[in-house]
Amino acid sequence: MENWLENLRDALDLVEYGIVLLDEELQARFINRAFRQMWALPDCAEGEAYTFETLMHHGSRTGAYPVAPQHLDSYVAGRIAQVRAGHDGPRLLTLSDDRVLKFECVPLPKGGRMLTYSDQSSLIHAVEKLEEIVHIDDLTKLNNRRFLNICGENEVARAKRYTQPLSVVVLNLDHFSQVISDYGHDAGDMVLCAVAQCCRDATRSTDVIGRLGGEEFALILPSTTLAAAMVVAEKVRRKVAAILIHIGPLSVKVTASLGVVTVTEHKRSFEDLLRSASLALQSAKTGGGNSVAAAPQ
Repeated sequence: MENWLENLRDALDLVEYGIVLLDEELQARFINRAFRQMWALPDCAEGEAYTFETLMHHGSRTGAYPVAPQHLDSYVAGRIAQVRAGHDGPRLLTLSDDRVLKFECVPLPKGGRMLTYSDQSSLIHAVEKLEEIVHIDDLTKLNNRRFLNICGENEVARAKRYTQPLSVVVLNLDHFSQVISDYGHDAGDMVLCAVAQCCRDATRSTDVIGRLGGEEFALILPSTTLAAAMVVAEKVRRKVAAILIHIGPLSVKVTASLGVVTVTEHKRSFEDLLRSASLALQSAKTGGGNSVAAAPQ
């Protein structure tokens, strides 16, 4: 039996994911090599042993948890309580160094716990990269139309559920085809990237901005009334009008027309809002461009 247990310990030391075996008092009876490396865990002093609590506090001391200092004690206490209660997970633990570990606590028949930690960082980051490719416009690095549609419908539903204002701004560059004709496609790309930056600079972190396609952009402004959205749109218009791009000895200037709309009883879907904002935008263009127009309520 002694031999067999030694072989089992050696085998568990060879697996690639972290394993901790706790007894019914949550004292660590076995910690494998992968776990020690994963958490940079030093050996205990002679005659001492780790408990799950001291393992959690080791993570706190080394700054492993991306938790604000004032919430750290309650985070650690919550994790300990969950393991003490029994089955916990599987769940993903994101660490301060960007690693993502799949964690699971499984109760053992005689009252102990088996904890497993598997590094899923490569997989998670690959999925995030794929999502970015699917949702991000390659040129401007803004959200693309597909993502705008998904996010827009979600924001409309949230605005209606909580009776909060929601406004949408659609921007279209004036005479952009002339810019391409006079200065070439590279200049056009530079202008689009500059416009994207204007949108970023004029909006909050809670706003969603994206490229609908071509020279058309959209801003989704949660918790924003029509009047407040008009202010944002005017800010974007001024920033775009201030763009000056140098192409050799030549300078490129552009302007934009913007249409603004807010959720109403008659405009209850994101497509409704885009359509109304586009009509308002056309009104701005008809008036000479380089202006902001609001859709009728």
